[in-house]
Formats: sequence, structure tokens, C-alpha cells
Amino acid sequence: MDIRTPRGVYRLGTIAAPERTDNAQVITISLDRADGIERFAFRCSIADDLTAGRASAEIELNDLAGWITGNFENIRESALRSLRNEHRVWEARFDWANPGPFKPAAGEKE
Repeated sequence: MDIRTPRGVYRLGTIAAPERTDNAQVITISLDRADGIERFAFRCSIADDLTAGRASAEIELNDLAGWITGNFENIRESALRSLRNEHRVWEARFDWANPGPFKPAAGEKE
């Protein structure tokens, strides 16, 4: 899947199969610039509570594409800074306090 950003077109993909923790699904996302001059990755941890009403427990890139596009510069900087300074992959965590693109449906707790 391709997304358009202020820095150009990036190909959005996953690097590995989703992982499970006790209460969340974790996916590793890669973003590759179309002209090949930049590539970075980050992880998303999505609390099970936010995906409870879904037909599939698997999170799709479509669920995250709009959020990534809208927050691209912050995500890019956080991911690159984490790799450069901390030597680890940056992780975005989505839960009830920070639902990101997984807004609770009407009538659910917020």
C-alpha cells in the first residue's frame, strides 16, 4: 500500500507476522520511500480492548494508514531518533488513554 506524505510517496508494509502480548497485538511496520533513498520502521502495540468488536483480531495496514499519513513527520522523527540514539525500534502504543486511529464506538467506555 502506498501513502502520500509531505516527503513523497512511501510504501507501507509489515516486516514480520503480528506478535501477541498478554493484552495487545504488536505489528512492525516499515515505510520505504518510493525512490529508495529512505527506509525506516516502527512498532504498533494495539490493546485488545480497542479491537474487541472486530470481525478479525488481525490489525490491517488500512487501519493505520490514515493515522500514519496524518502524523507522518512525528512518526518519522520518533522512529529515526529512537534507532539513532537508543538503538531500538520506536513503539507507538494504542490503548483507552491513547486510542489513535482506534476510536471507541459510541456507547463504549472512553
